[in-house]
Amino acid sequence: MRKQELLSRMKSERKLIIIEPSEEIHLSYLEKSKNCFDSSKLLFSRGFYENSISEAYYAMYNSALALFYLCGIKCESHIAAILLLSELFKMPTLSKSLESAKIKRINAQYSVSPAGKDAEGNSKKMLFSAENFMLEMRAYSMKTKKSEIETKRKEFLDF
Repeated sequence: MRKQELLSRMKSERKLIIIEPSEEIHLSYLEKSKNCFDSSKLLFSRGFYENSISEAYYAMYNSALALFYLCGIKCESHIAAILLLSELFKMPTLSKSLESAKIKRINAQYSVSPAGKDAEGNSKKMLFSAENFMLEMRAYSMKTKKSEIETKRKEFLDF
């Protein structure tokens, strides 16, 4: 299934809906993102690497949701968030980064690996990726003008 067809299906399933843009919700998700990132760092420092990976992913995901709310898009799907970044916001590198982080989070949550096998290194890389992702999302949000938000909303309606 093509990416835009998948987005269209998610819209019809109401997993993606257009709402009023909200600076307040945008800021709330940025705060949530920061809290997840801080939790990830704390978990890493205590040796809870799998949990650190999970929280780092959610720091990234919440950062993406913040951008969507800024533009008035409610997204209730991790896959849709990845697709919106690539198809609507034209951020293929960040989309791939979020997709990769999602896979790492799923593996950390639902798989068991031999104790200590690359766990620390994987967690450290995930923290680095999450921090970069969050900075990119924040920078994009800060430079986004009201006219660009309206353009994104119109493009969203065309999916």
